[in-house]
Amino acid sequence: MKYLRKTHRQYISNTRIGKTRQLLVESNLSVMEVAVVSRFNSSANISKLFRTKFGVSPGRLRTGR
Repeated sequence: MKYLRKTHRQYISNTRIGKTRQLLVESNLSVMEVAVVSRFNSSANISKLFRTKFGVSPGRLRTGR
């Protein structure tokens, strides 16, 4: 992981959020369903993480607004 300049935990987190983002954009699953598939405890956790990482809610990311 030192070649990626990330810790193992950062790499896993970034991969997980990337897959979650992909599910939101490319699937018809609800935010709650995406939370379950992505192994988050709730849609609130995804919302908080997306607002921090991308500056928008999962719903806004999905609609592109």
